[in-house]
Amino acid sequence: MKAVLFDLDGTLLPIDTLAFSNDYVQALSVYLKDIIPPRKTIEYVLQGTMHMIMTNAEPLTNKELFEQEMFRLTGIPWEKIDGYAQRFYDEGLDPLLEGITPDPRAKRAVELARAKSHICVLATNPIFPEKPVNKRIHVAGLHPDDFDFITTYENCCFAKPHLAYYNYIAEKVGVKPEDCLMIGNDAQDDLVARKLGMKVFWATDHAIDSQEGAWHEPLYDAKGSFDEIIRFLENF
Repeated sequence: MKAVLFDLDGTLLPIDTLAFSNDYVQALSVYLKDIIPPRKTIEYVLQGTMHMIMTNAEPLTNKELFEQEMFRLTGIPWEKIDGYAQRFYDEGLDPLLEGITPDPRAKRAVELARAKSHICVLATNPIFPEKPVNKRIHVAGLHPDDFDFITTYENCCFAKPHLAYYNYIAEKVGVKPEDCLMIGNDAQDDLVARKLGMKVFWATDHAIDSQEGAWHEPLYDAKGSFDEIIRFLENF
């Protein structure tokens, strides 16, 4: 393998992805209340997020797609919304991350990946801006410099679970998909990389299986707990 791709939420960072996403949007709505009613903010952000995931309108980035959809829904220029959003990223995000205990095995896994493959990617679904992604990286006990490439909504035109997202990562770091290993906890978003020829390890400590196990073919090459991820990488 020439590159190892890690998911963040529920993989390197021990959080409930759905609960965090809900809390994130709720908290953001409070910061935008002076220009958008909180209930509407929640509705609009969810619509904007789905627009990013479903559209894949290269060369437009996910950020550009989200901004366009928010303007369509609110009629408010993004520059005005962004001023409030930036304050949320700087002040309102930290309370959501308090109490999360980093897993020291995350650092060990990334160190092993770098030692074994030389290229290490944080393949977190690029529907969040860089600031919130970097804050979660630090909470995980890691640093953005630990990765050769980090996917955010500013630098991606695709999102999970689209194969174009994984193909884009391989092209970005200069390797073939079959020379990549993807490690993630979400059966729908992460295991799909196997269809491109990537090897896939399903991280099961915080597994999300939206299909409730109704798979008709093997969609992973290995699966297991964080301890088993470490052993897998040690023997890589």
